[in-house]
Amino acid sequence: SIQIIEGIIMPSAAEKSGENLVLNYHDAVVYQSDLELLDSNTAWLNDACINFQMTRLQQRHKNIVDLLFIDPSVISFMMHQCDDEDLADLNQGLHLETKKRIFVPINDNYIVSADTFRRPGGGSHWSLLVILVVQSSGNQEQPLMCYHFDSGHGSNFRAASAVADVFCSIFENCGGPGRV
Repeated sequence: SIQIIEGIIMPSAAEKSGENLVLNYHDAVVYQSDLELLDSNTAWLNDACINFQMTRLQQRHKNIVDLLFIDPSVISFMMHQCDDEDLADLNQGLHLETKKRIFVPINDNYIVSADTFRRPGGGSHWSLLVILVVQSSGNQEQPLMCYHFDSGHGSNFRAASAVADVFCSIFENCGGPGRV
């Protein structure tokens, strides 16, 4: 049997197969191996850990409709597999035109080319890109302002800039050079 508590699905022992599922929270799935990363002094956080937190924050602030916390796998897909048509679909699916504050997890694996990108969840450092859609008056474009927060002293700057460039193309405007 499965117990559901406010969007959290807790599997019973009989439901576990393969790797032990610990939690399914609004489709953010956490396995035992993901939790074990948190106990290690040397392991890196993976996409599942970051996605769980982004999903938790999205649910916590679900009444703020212009706020978006993005799943790392969406950013990985966006950076390695999307063409212009896919980006338009992504824009529509995420309702980006209604968002004013977008929180984007950045991983140093995002700058690897699509040809060499072999393993989702790769990379060794996470940082955060915050994208603000600046309100404008009249018919002026709404420029994006991008802020990159990196405890690694800018080690993910290249990846953050590449992701910001893709968002600029989706919104069809940029906050100018040096926006990150």
